[in-house]
Amino acid sequence: MAFVCVLLAVLMFVLGCVDQHALWRFLDSWRYSDPDANEPSGAAFVVQRLGFFVAAGGFVYGAVVLSDMPERPEDSSESSHISSSSSLSVFDEDAVREGLSWADFGGHPGSVGAGGQDSGSRTFSV
Repeated sequence: MAFVCVLLAVLMFVLGCVDQHALWRFLDSWRYSDPDANEPSGAAFVVQRLGFFVAAGGFVYGAVVLSDMPERPEDSSESSHISSSSSLSVFDEDAVREGLSWADFGGHPGSVGAGGQDSGSRTFSV
């Protein structure tokens, strides 16, 4: 994937170095019956050139990021599931396995405690 980003970066860089007027004539002027009357301004060509260079830089950055990523492990069964420590969990997994309910923990986290006051026991593990 990093190789594709490098190729796209080279393409964007080359398009940025090409004469923008000639590029417009080649790619866009065919859409108009009178291309000379619809030709973009010089500022538009400068912005287009800058856009190509910014895109080239973005693709180079993407290639660097992708090349620093570790390879996928061969055993995809371990990497395909989300670990319980990284998922949002309202219940304690051991408590769920033992059949405990919110009542065993003082009620639902969104419920109001005795006396109409919030118990403040809302805890979420991430």
